[in-house]
Amino acid sequence: MKRQIAVLALLSCVACYSADPSVGTCNVAADCKLPDGGPFPGATCTDNRCSYACTKVCGGAEACVNGQCISQGPAIGTVTVVSPAPPNWARASDMMTVTAVVDDTQGPSGAVAGQPAGIASATLQIQGQPDIAGATIDTGLARTYTFTVNAGTVQASDSETPVDFTILATDNAGHATPSTGWGRGQLLIDRKPPSLASGVTVNFGILGGAPPQIKWFPYAATGDIDVQVTLADSGSGVDSASLQLMEGVNRFDHGTPTCTAGQTTQQQVCHFTVAKSYLGAGNQGRIQFGVVAGDKTGNALPGNTAALGIDGTSPTITFSVGTTGTTTIYPGAGTDCAADVQACGHDGSHFFRSGDGKYTFKFKVDDGTNGSGPDPNGSTCAIAGVSTCSVTYDTTSGTFQFPAELSQATVTTTADGTGTVSSIKVTGKDLVGNPGTDVTLTSVAVNRVKWIRKEAVNLSTAPVLSEQMGLVIVGGSVTSGDSIFAVNTMDGSRAWKAGSASPAVGTITGSLAIDSTASTDTSHPTPVLYANGGTQAFAMHFTTTGVDKYCSQSPSTTSMVGSPVIFGGGASAYAIAGSQDTLVAFQTALSASGGGCLRPTFYPQTIPNPSPLFGPPSANGSTIYWGYDNSSSSNPTDLGVMSIGFNGVFESAAKTAKLGFAPTAAGQLAAVTPSSDVFFGVNSQVVFYDYAPDLSGASGASYKWKSQTGLSSVAAQPLISNSVVYGSTKALYAFKIGDGTYAWSNPAVTGSSKVSAPTFASSAIFVGEDSGPSFGAYDLNGTNKWIYKPTSVTAISGVPTEATFGSGGVVYFGDAVGHIYALFSDTTSLARGATDWPRTGYDNCNSNHSNNPGFVCQ
Repeated sequence: MKRQIAVLALLSCVACYSADPSVGTCNVAADCKLPDGGPFPGATCTDNRCSYACTKVCGGAEACVNGQCISQGPAIGTVTVVSPAPPNWARASDMMTVTAVVDDTQGPSGAVAGQPAGIASATLQIQGQPDIAGATIDTGLARTYTFTVNAGTVQASDSETPVDFTILATDNAGHATPSTGWGRGQLLIDRKPPSLASGVTVNFGILGGAPPQIKWFPYAATGDIDVQVTLADSGSGVDSASLQLMEGVNRFDHGTPTCTAGQTTQQQVCHFTVAKSYLGAGNQGRIQFGVVAGDKTGNALPGNTAALGIDGTSPTITFSVGTTGTTTIYPGAGTDCAADVQACGHDGSHFFRSGDGKYTFKFKVDDGTNGSGPDPNGSTCAIAGVSTCSVTYDTTSGTFQFPAELSQATVTTTADGTGTVSSIKVTGKDLVGNPGTDVTLTSVAVNRVKWIRKEAVNLSTAPVLSEQMGLVIVGGSVTSGDSIFAVNTMDGSRAWKAGSASPAVGTITGSLAIDSTASTDTSHPTPVLYANGGTQAFAMHFTTTGVDKYCSQSPSTTSMVGSPVIFGGGASAYAIAGSQDTLVAFQTALSASGGGCLRPTFYPQTIPNPSPLFGPPSANGSTIYWGYDNSSSSNPTDLGVMSIGFNGVFESAAKTAKLGFAPTAAGQLAAVTPSSDVFFGVNSQVVFYDYAPDLSGASGASYKWKSQTGLSSVAAQPLISNSVVYGSTKALYAFKIGDGTYAWSNPAVTGSSKVSAPTFASSAIFVGEDSGPSFGAYDLNGTNKWIYKPTSVTAISGVPTEATFGSGGVVYFGDAVGHIYALFSDTTSLARGATDWPRTGYDNCNSNHSNNPGFVCQ
């Protein structure tokens, strides 16, 4: 009778089946399992319940027949693989032994007639391999069979996968062990070597050197390098005794590697130690090595390569500056200068003294082909006198670079403007920190000259500067042709010229003046250039390419004196110009064809006869000052200073301070300096005076102070900077503004016959003199800092003009034969104080007017 049993009950007690049909379910027979979870031969699935015909689970060599377990052939008992010595894995060369117990005591009855009962044979089977017959020395119905297996034959090459085998037996009646009763096992045969699971890792170090880049370490007498290797082996396992790093035939590591478990059970992470002293002191090199490893059956890790570097050699630093064959080449001759300049500071063998930051010094740090290479961030530079110097590394050229900006460098220049930087030092090291030998240059050549241009004009007054347009404009005396020249400050090229026609200015009287105050009024555009020439004052609108509109105005029929004065600025500005007997104020009415200027007003309205001789005007606020000379043989003391208010029209009458002497310089009436007080020089007395702004009193005794005696002829009106009054004579004198006593114990530029008006900067005063002639820089105590005295075609002729200080620390001045010089000054501009009058024209625009609301010089 077939019983229906539940699988769960079967697992709990194989011999205790229950007929309770409600225990256990199944969908198909395969759902029914033995207690060990394996297949349940003979079980069926009926009505979703596991069914089995026998009362117990039959053995592997039995079958359930009519409710009874009946033997079908010999039973296979204990199977034993007699492995090699630990690690229990066989090599390809090993012969393996497998034993199995074969039991036929429960063999089926009814043996074939004529054949004895018992076991006939036992066979070991491996898929794809010939059967291996077992051998036994036993007799009887239970025997132990031995099987000999050639490991190298049954295991595939480069494999360590366990080899499955089965064992079955046959009795003398021909009954074979059914498949459910076969003996089973695995042969552990390792024919696969270990592998590098993740390559070779050189820990720490610095990645660099020639491609392919590797990790580099500095040479050291002590200390080690850590090399990490992850080895994988799913077979017999890595033999730790086999682990080495080899450089060719030489062992590279030392000591015993240490290994720990990896991310999987088949991996080991091993660390090797390599001495940093491996190459010896003073040597460097890229060391190629391999990992040597084997598993416990002797399979060797395939060949592999890795590399690291040890650097114990200092790199070589190369730094030189020259015209060819050096790491740094000077800018080419004429670079950054117009082709027609007379001289260029870039002459092929010099840097500019300033402004050459777009060029670079270059040097190399060479660590050889077998070193770690230069450290891109390990080089420094130091320029004497420069607070900071930053090096960058150019990977394309393999050079280190830093700007050739030498404006703050300590430089010694000679009279021709050329000189050398006192020192430029570079340092470098290789990637692991070995320093090279520093290189210091003391012969890097610089040129104080930016450019020199020459025009056909005699220059005697200060250039005027339009920073907004990048122009320096000069004007002077000519016998014919143009008298005004605009030069591009950048390269010394001529931007334009004017003065010979439209407008016909002719020889310039005094200095040019510029109104650069912005104007959107198309009828009164700016910038406007003012000039006195002949008997007229000219107002000219100009661009970067020339004068396009102008107008002119004559004060009277007498010659113009001095320079124009600008009142206000932009569209509403007035210009005040003086002739020998009249002042005229006018506004611009500019056109391409010229014509008269707008709304002229005059002082005096009617010129008296005889008329006093007027000197050049200058202004402070709404008051205009000028010297006068109305002396005669009958009235020899009618000389002094006149002043008049102006607010779009002149006051009805001027104030006259009859002093018995007039402001003069170089034998001519000269402008006064209307600062906090009114200052002027008197050539015949060779003194400088300080008067109250209202010029109170009618005699010379009312002055606040006059300079000490012992001076020489007055060369220019006095200038004021930082509470010091400067007087130009045959030397430059400095007086305290409060009492006129000497601010310097000795004058500057002594030994000359005439010096120019000074130009002031933050740390220097610039003065020209005619005995050299030369142009020089002096500190604020009058001590010379440098002298520029060129020779040959660029030699200064006569006394240099007053200089104009521009952006980038460049000073501009001219001379009597039309040279226009642009020199690097070594200093920066000086902010003008409220009571300063630092230029003969007051500012870089030569406006001749302090406290002038609405005026912008740019």
